[in-house]
Amino acid sequence: MCDTSDASQSMQDAVERGEDTLPAAAGAARPGTTRRRFIGGSLAALASSELGLGRALAAATASGPATIDLWLGVGPDSAKVYRQLLDRFHAANPDITVRVNSFGEYEPLQTALQAAIAGKRPPAIAQIGFDVIQYAARFLPHLKVDAAAAAAGVDGAHFLADSFSPQMLSLGRVNGQDVLPQLIGSPYLFYNRDVLSAAGIEQAPDTWPALRTVAQRVTAKTGKPCFSMAEKGYFWAYQGLIESNGALLLAREGDRYVTQIDQPGAIEAMQLMADMVLEDKSALYLGDAQAGVDYQNGNLPMMIGFSSQVAGAVAAGKFRVGTAPLPAWPGKARRIPMAGSGFMVFDVGDAPAQAAAWRLVAFFCDPAVQAAFTKGTGYPPTRLGVAEDPAYLGPFYKDNPLFGPDIAQLAVAVPWISFPGRNGPQALQVLDETRDHIFSGESVAAVMKAAAGQINDLINS
Repeated sequence: MCDTSDASQSMQDAVERGEDTLPAAAGAARPGTTRRRFIGGSLAALASSELGLGRALAAATASGPATIDLWLGVGPDSAKVYRQLLDRFHAANPDITVRVNSFGEYEPLQTALQAAIAGKRPPAIAQIGFDVIQYAARFLPHLKVDAAAAAAGVDGAHFLADSFSPQMLSLGRVNGQDVLPQLIGSPYLFYNRDVLSAAGIEQAPDTWPALRTVAQRVTAKTGKPCFSMAEKGYFWAYQGLIESNGALLLAREGDRYVTQIDQPGAIEAMQLMADMVLEDKSALYLGDAQAGVDYQNGNLPMMIGFSSQVAGAVAAGKFRVGTAPLPAWPGKARRIPMAGSGFMVFDVGDAPAQAAAWRLVAFFCDPAVQAAFTKGTGYPPTRLGVAEDPAYLGPFYKDNPLFGPDIAQLAVAVPWISFPGRNGPQALQVLDETRDHIFSGESVAAVMKAAAGQINDLINS
């Protein structure tokens, strides 16, 4: 648990240091951004690192000037960091022009991407959310990562093996390495240490039943709801809540896919949340933007959030911020879904542009670039060893322990749910609607059983 009394001041100092530290606002989008209806180093250090990329970048030289398109689906804070890093890329690669199209969310990006592919004018690179990777990998023609590297004269298999853990690569793999993970994050607990301390609670709850008890105590003292599992429009932290209790959102039974949300572990998990919202009145059903603002202002003592929201609360300075891993179920292993997105590369039919696309992908995989991205957004690095390396993010995580759960939870991370088949996105919609029905007071067991039937039909049709 990252719970030091000096953490808030440490993070505030980090926010005030240097151009690479650009904290996202409290309401910034989580690693997958809003939704998907799919129907730090110094300039000198960065320059040195770019020069040291070695054979991978040396081989990926374009035969002449090239212009490529990069499509982003992130919010304005993260898009700002991407643009600053692209300024550095252009300085180091004057023969390449990158045109950025920032959609703000993944949903309009995905819609535009489908149209662009149909019109045979795809961007060179686009961000793909992990929750729709099954659909994208099957229905959007693209280049596998090794093929994109080969187009630039690079051995993609060696590049991947040398740069990323198998667990990290699994986030972007369907039938091959379809997506190169670039922006990741896991849900964890934020809490107001001052409010909990006033209620006689000095440690964050480490299990879901304990979290309910803490919320009851704080609500009894303050007369206000204490907690929010801050999600609407996607199903991320709730995946961790359910799967850590032994029920998988997606499994195989023979030749069929099935969801286990109608199993006892899933029903128990959602019943606990329903009881907190409807019976105890100790929790609220909020979207992450509203919950982030309420937490930052001191009006919501506990919430489940993501790393880019920490900086806003610390910068506001209204209370001592505490963070802790996502709670577990007693006696059961955690399963923490790793949300986010990665780069998918498309065939633009032009050799110099294809080589330029790989050079841009390799640039964002560079340790110094990843360090700058983490310092600017709060999201953890994807490249192996960067978080611990004293030359990159080792000092950052030591000085800013509030971000620690994101790194600690990598050991138990699982891919964000992505349902297979053409109707996979509609199955995700069923999950959203299921939660809405539960928090409107309907029977948890009945809703979950009905939803399981709907999802099983959709993902097998």
